[in-house]
Amino acid sequence: MSARKSHPISTRLASVLVVSLATMGILAHAQQTAPRSATAQRPQLVVGIFVEGLSADYINLLRDNFGKDGFNRFIRDGVSIENVDFGPGIDATAATAMLMTGAAPGVNGIPAARVWDNNTKSDYPILLDPAKIGNFTDETFSPGALKVSTVSDEVRISDGGLGLVHSVAPDAQVAIILAGHAGNSGFWLNDTNGKWCTSTFYRDVPAAIAKRNYGVTLASRLDTLAWTPSMALDRYPDLPDYKKLYPFRHTFPARETDRFKAFKTSAPGNREVAAIGLDYITSLKLGTRGVTDMLNLGFNVSPYQYGREADNRIETMDAYL
Repeated sequence: MSARKSHPISTRLASVLVVSLATMGILAHAQQTAPRSATAQRPQLVVGIFVEGLSADYINLLRDNFGKDGFNRFIRDGVSIENVDFGPGIDATAATAMLMTGAAPGVNGIPAARVWDNNTKSDYPILLDPAKIGNFTDETFSPGALKVSTVSDEVRISDGGLGLVHSVAPDAQVAIILAGHAGNSGFWLNDTNGKWCTSTFYRDVPAAIAKRNYGVTLASRLDTLAWTPSMALDRYPDLPDYKKLYPFRHTFPARETDRFKAFKTSAPGNREVAAIGLDYITSLKLGTRGVTDMLNLGFNVSPYQYGREADNRIETMDAYL
């Protein structure tokens, strides 16, 4: 998604309009204009990339540091939707639901990540579903509160259920909305044990997840993992001189109770999601099976809140890179 600097996209909503909304248009156009047998005109693999905190200002600032693909490819070859008004500010859960359904919160049933219960006088996660059981987590979620179909659901319906739809995201409710009602799987990272977890609402546990939960686990790798700048400090634009003197270094030791929460909002956390996505594509042979498959991935470039300094501009730029 690209936008003029004078009309920045809401950071809560700037996820993947480039893929999500464009995909809706591609699928609708293919279904309306192509014969059912003309599978060559249908996408074989749709990859939705949803980036929490994405800012057009940072993309413009860092554009010279990007390669010819990635953001620059979206800017060059993608669809740009400008002067879009989404109404009042909404959080990532509601924003994802709007993008996946094309409907406002009053229609799709997802106004926010947490909602108020007048009976108990307390708030609760919008996708809470006590009737379900969590796998690798005690959280109980399902897409039951999502009142309308999503683009993920339509992908599965379009091929009579033969297409595969999977999602991976750090946040539970975002992962579930990305998987939709008909998804094969939706996985998120457990804040307590570092396992990739899901709900019994979904049936599949891809091998890419199983090997990370039973083999080389994140908990076993995190002690030796560090997030440091990916390039020399003087190459980061618009920094005061004092910020160019000392590179940051963030670690995730076992003694830190919030280490998995911190990891989920870091650049290494984004790399983990990307690596799982690549494993999904290869191990499940997505996009090679003669039907349309869909893989939705959630990332986060919001300001890093677990460092010692309030000024986290370098970390934010590094997350984009």
